[in-house]
Amino acid sequence: PISLADVVREQADLVRKLCRDGDINLVIDVDSDLPLVEGDRLRLGQVVANLLNNAVKFTPAGGRITITGMVESWKDGLGVGVAVSDTGPGIDPRDRKHIFEKFFQAASAGAGRVQGAGIGLAIVKSLVEAHGGAVSVSSARGRGSIFRVLLPAAPRTERPPASVEVAAG
Repeated sequence: PISLADVVREQADLVRKLCRDGDINLVIDVDSDLPLVEGDRLRLGQVVANLLNNAVKFTPAGGRITITGMVESWKDGLGVGVAVSDTGPGIDPRDRKHIFEKFFQAASAGAGRVQGAGIGLAIVKSLVEAHGGAVSVSSARGRGSIFRVLLPAAPRTERPPASVEVAAG
């Protein structure tokens, strides 16, 4: 079990300088007490990093990126989610259905300045689904995009005390 909130904060700290340098306002709205998820911390960090780096690439100077954490009912239990929204150019509806495919790059405004191989979102989708979750996007041309990841919450268990003494013998 891991804290998705901690993963989000760690990845946000890594892009904070890019945001400052690009005159992009970074807003983090993720409560520390989100339920835990079961997963690979490194791979979920990669998911969040890819989403944040894409948001930085497509958000113009003076824009904003917002990371929001949420809890929702999902399938037969609770889901823990994170949404990354930006104020970039948005994604054309024709491109939206392909953006999670390998090597696909949307023909968006400002695409000439954007570097990449078109595999980041395919990796996001693969890793999220490997964790039993789902990823989605909503977008409007000229109004930005919102990428949402939802993962099943880990079963609630008693957390062990911070320190446990073990008697020898």
